Amino acid sequence: MASNLIRVGDLDINQDMRFQRRTWKVQRIGWAVLAMMIVGAASGLFGGGPLSRSLADDPALPFTIEYERLGRYHSPQTLRLHLKRSAVAAEPFTVWVSDDYAARIRIASASPDPVGVHLDGGGRSYRFSIDPSADGHIILHFEAEIVGLLTGSIGHDPTHTVRIAQWIYP
Repeated sequence: MASNLIRVGDLDINQDMRFQRRTWKVQRIGWAVLAMMIVGAASGLFGGGPLSRSLADDPALPFTIEYERLGRYHSPQTLRLHLKRSAVAAEPFTVWVSDDYAARIRIASASPDPVGVHLDGGGRSYRFSIDPSADGHIILHFEAEIVGLLTGSIGHDPTHTVRIAQWIYP
């Protein structure tokens, strides 16, 4: 059996350079993966950042929807509806949420509080009393009740909607 001892200065060192090079390669790959995860987390890949934020808009709708594309199961999330000036005059203001979306979330609170909720056309209609002098916003705080892809439609009524999709991490 041949000895792998190599003399370096006054030291006899047992080394396996093939193994050492493989170890260095694995370490570099690990560093690259960690760096990508840090950059991804900082940019919102796991929720709460620029990659996660999204805006859904349709010219036919009296509002735009700001939401997080990426969220966590049973963690607080926010859905913001920015009302257009012409929409604030309508009393009461109605927001329709499809059943496929509403059944998979739990709405914790809404601001302003809805003055009424009723089921219609495969969804739920929330009616809000909006002060015309205020900045027209409706904010829904909710938690996702599923893990995976959460999709649904939100609109003014069942015929005028915009589709949103969110990925919910465990």
